[in-house]
Amino acid sequence: MAEKSETLVTKEEKMAEAKELFGRGSRNFCMKQYSEAADDLSACCAIYSELYGPTADECGLPYLMYAKSLTALGKDENNLIVPGEDEGEEDGEGEEDEGEEGGEEDGEAEGEEKEAEEKMKTSEGKSDENGEAKKEEPEAGSSSKPVDEPQPGPSTSTNGAGGEQAEGTEEDDDEKGGGNLEVAWEILELAVKIFEAQADKGFDNLSECYSELAGISFENTHFSEAINDYKKSLAVYEKTGKSDSRLVAEIFYKIGLCHVMLNEFDDSVKSFREACSELDKVIEQEKAKEQNDETKATIKDLEETKQEIADKIADVEEAKKTSIEEVKRELSKLMNGGGSSANGFDAGAGPSSSAGTATATNGSSSSSKSGAEKPTDIS
Repeated sequence: MAEKSETLVTKEEKMAEAKELFGRGSRNFCMKQYSEAADDLSACCAIYSELYGPTADECGLPYLMYAKSLTALGKDENNLIVPGEDEGEEDGEGEEDEGEEGGEEDGEAEGEEKEAEEKMKTSEGKSDENGEAKKEEPEAGSSSKPVDEPQPGPSTSTNGAGGEQAEGTEEDDDEKGGGNLEVAWEILELAVKIFEAQADKGFDNLSECYSELAGISFENTHFSEAINDYKKSLAVYEKTGKSDSRLVAEIFYKIGLCHVMLNEFDDSVKSFREACSELDKVIEQEKAKEQNDETKATIKDLEETKQEIADKIADVEEAKKTSIEEVKRELSKLMNGGGSSANGFDAGAGPSSSAGTATATNGSSSSSKSGAEKPTDIS
């Protein structure tokens, strides 16, 4: 009997410790202390995995929170390197301009995506602390050490042993950021399986998992994959029966950014307009409330956000128009014999090459205009 009692006490102590770690990790995440959050949630996951098993229902939410912390940490580390202005100057002159165009376009759109995401998280932070965190604590049971799963927390965060390498090379930092995102992806895929098995009960969290997966794809410049996962997130969210127009607007906005990066102008405009439509719903909801300083400020922010998206739509449409006109000019030159002095291959490649350059340039210009403005607040 003594042994059984001692075992029970040990289990209870582990549960209490895991709950404390989960609560602290969630708070650190809301405060954007992502490294500390990853460490706390990693330890929490290890304990709950031992108690419940790595694929139990109780593991879903802890996996999600841990993955979100790693994703945010990975993005922060990558953003220290993405701009790469110094690196661009050190590279060969032949690749400098091309690298700057692509890097600037990717970096600015990624910055906009992150700004929108952070604004949304800020608005959700209070609810996470007051309600969601409490709801998640008893279910916290994920693991950074399930069978065939990595335990990345301590080794990929900047605390502990990682802190000793804070003065390492940028290449090492890039690898750390990429490692965090890779591990977060693996954990999210496991969380997706858990929430899918929960059916209706898991729809809310499943939608968030897909959105997080899309964010990782965006960060890795896999824009088509990001679009697919954002659309999955929307499809699952619709099944919840909820109507958070602000959340839907954020997702449409991010889909629009992905299309911009792919130079899919029509699709990007369509997505941005969907985001504006959802923001209109939020504005109407706010106007229906009792008008005070807070609601008036919220309405003003929403209207400014909508206007910023409208400006992005104008930028994209201008980029599309300019791109088409550039292609027409090049075709006209060829048809009028402007390319006859060159060899056949050059003449044949002319329109395609120019069109690609014009598209990339205008896509970058559009992103540059957007990036120079006030970050879009979808929240």
